[in-house]
Amino acid sequence: MSLEEEQMADSNLRKQNHCCISHAFASSAQQYSTRTAVVHILPSSQPPISLTYAQLSFAVRSLSNCISNILGLSSSDNTRPRIVGVYMPPSPEYIVGVLSILRCGEAFLPLDPLWPEERIMYAISSSNASLVIAFGPASDNWLAAMSSCSFLYFDMRELLGEKTEENLEMPIMSWPCRSANRRKYCYVMYTSGSTGKPKGVCGTEEGLWNRFAWMQETFPVHAEDFLLFKTSISFVDHLQEFLSSLLTGSTLVIPPSDELRSNPVLLIDIIKSYRISRLTAVPSLIKVLLPSLERCFLRKYNPLRLLILSGEVLSLHLWKELDRILPDTTILNLYGSTEVSGDCTYFNCKSLPSILESNKALTSVPIGYPISNCIATLVAESSDIADEGEIHVGGTCLFSGYFPGPTCHNIVFRTGDFARRLKSGELLFLGRKDRMIKINGQRIALEEVESALREHPDVRDAAGTAVVRDSGASHINAYLVLKNNCTELSLRSWLMKRLLPVMMPSYYFNLKELPVTLSGKIDYAKLSSLEHKHHRFTEEIKNSSDNLQLDIIKEAFTEALSVEEISDSDDFFTKGGDSLSAAHAAYKLGIDMKLLYAFPTPSKLLEKLRNNKITFLHSSKYSHKKAKLVGESFKNSSSDNVWMGQLNSERRFSVSRCNRYMSESQCGEDLGLVQNQGGKRGWLKEVWKVLLGSCVDASPLVVCVDGKVSIFIGSHSHNFLSIDALSGNVRWEVKLEGRVECSAAITSDFTQVVVGCYKGKIYFVDSSTGKVDWKFQTGAELCLSDCSLLLHYS
Repeated sequence: MSLEEEQMADSNLRKQNHCCISHAFASSAQQYSTRTAVVHILPSSQPPISLTYAQLSFAVRSLSNCISNILGLSSSDNTRPRIVGVYMPPSPEYIVGVLSILRCGEAFLPLDPLWPEERIMYAISSSNASLVIAFGPASDNWLAAMSSCSFLYFDMRELLGEKTEENLEMPIMSWPCRSANRRKYCYVMYTSGSTGKPKGVCGTEEGLWNRFAWMQETFPVHAEDFLLFKTSISFVDHLQEFLSSLLTGSTLVIPPSDELRSNPVLLIDIIKSYRISRLTAVPSLIKVLLPSLERCFLRKYNPLRLLILSGEVLSLHLWKELDRILPDTTILNLYGSTEVSGDCTYFNCKSLPSILESNKALTSVPIGYPISNCIATLVAESSDIADEGEIHVGGTCLFSGYFPGPTCHNIVFRTGDFARRLKSGELLFLGRKDRMIKINGQRIALEEVESALREHPDVRDAAGTAVVRDSGASHINAYLVLKNNCTELSLRSWLMKRLLPVMMPSYYFNLKELPVTLSGKIDYAKLSSLEHKHHRFTEEIKNSSDNLQLDIIKEAFTEALSVEEISDSDDFFTKGGDSLSAAHAAYKLGIDMKLLYAFPTPSKLLEKLRNNKITFLHSSKYSHKKAKLVGESFKNSSSDNVWMGQLNSERRFSVSRCNRYMSESQCGEDLGLVQNQGGKRGWLKEVWKVLLGSCVDASPLVVCVDGKVSIFIGSHSHNFLSIDALSGNVRWEVKLEGRVECSAAITSDFTQVVVGCYKGKIYFVDSSTGKVDWKFQTGAELCLSDCSLLLHYS
């Protein structure tokens, strides 16, 4: 079946409410085939990788062919799809992998390379995965040697280059949405489980599609938008990040995941550089970014139209700060979980001021109302309590159950979360009564932490509690009854191989026995009250503050923890550290974040670095040479330049022939020339092209207005165009009476572009619409090198 036949087949089906994702992507790829679909920013100053929709679609079709050939025909029970693991970080390859698996009618299993090896192996074995796909050479992958299932390695360049559209032989596969027996689930995601082991949530395509359709109807994405795929594949939110872009024809930007993880502030640079119009994040990440947000966006150009916050309680204080810094940005507070396709209720914070008038005691932002085709009801524990109870969710958003026994349809999902309904109708999140917590948006079952601790050979029994600090952040305390003496270092090393970093306890307490209730269960309330009455696993270490390297480590700790002082033996995590602050400290030191978890005090960390001869960045306080920031690596050059520097400080500027630069603050002054800095090396890479119809003599005029960069250019074909500098999309095109040989200029108010033609006419063209406002005849041929000279000196 040819591509055209597949795309034309059953075109009316694409208009139905429950179209499949594969069908929707094929339609989007056909409509926007020449547009840039994905831009992958690479580390170490490498040029970014760009793929058009046509290339992405071809890669999906090629990989679908490979997967289909390996798996063979489906079983008679095609409602239970085969599970295919996707072992790779956020990348174009990951997207191609997911879309290919969906196209084959199977279910994908995200396998985060950052997970501990035991967790990855558990997910593969417990899900009975039929196949795992990864990219890169098989010899570099430990997983293939340890797993018994089949593996498929692919390289995107080979995938795109080995075949052409004409000779690509595709098996006849019906669209998933045309199947008589729809698959019960299309993905399996493992989350923390109360049994002590991760559990596989079987999510449905109907749930994913409903969430996408609701957002597109309520807060639509446009084809000219730039979206961001930055969320870990461990979180269900990552699916909507790339689906929202690829199903609407917009451009998806993928940041370098390792650098972003070690330096979250890099996110601000990417938002500005690529004009990201919407961002999904947990409130704890936004707290880290607040100083940079205020410095970069307050009273300056802000490309963010929509900020989506989810995964944690959104405090009223944080909303007030965001509303002050981003007054033109719509802020949404979403509530949900993996079991409800990510989100099931939403609240638009634009309604918050009116709600606060009648609810002055609120300390957090409401979670709002159910999204389309979802139901959220409150089930009270007692009939005496009105409008308050556990949140029960029903509707299209529901998952089909936990692996291995998903059902066809769940009627309702008991979330374990409690809320009350405000008089205005919105739901307000109150908390939980079980032992499921969230840290930095990651759902954690304390039972899983306890189970990992009890597996340690020197631990007789263990318990864990969650503590909320005054700042609102949470951490985990571990209480241990030991068989034999052991160090905190051995415990941390043990847990690092089994738990995610966010699940690592911050405090470890050694008890003779765990307190129990009358029924014999662990008394967690009493454990919390005993917190300050028992010695932790501490080791006295001689103070050596005169050591320069030790002071550098301590400076990084104090900055990340926002404390004034820290001693040589202070534990980073007992002082309030978490996974985000650990990433910040590791970035400042230029080391792997895992070292902080294994060696959490300045003295222990220094000893490890010295013994292993690991170098780390010096603080600017002690170094005369400024270290290159990791966050700069996605730029063309490490030095500042007109493009980035002026975009941050000037709302409007232009660059024309010979690097002639003009900003709104320079209007009326002599035009400045930007000097070329010799000896600087960068790279050039074609990211888009526009045919102008004939030869081009005129230099382009580049204009930035409130962050939107346009290129104005004409040719001998008489055509004069406005082109979006990032995407290459033509905004407008106007036909002049003669060929264009001179470069255009911009008026001082940046509303009109001035261009001349060989026939002697000068045109004043509306820079936004392309409408010719007025023109006049000079009486002579116009072949000036630059119209800005004529405009400036007239």
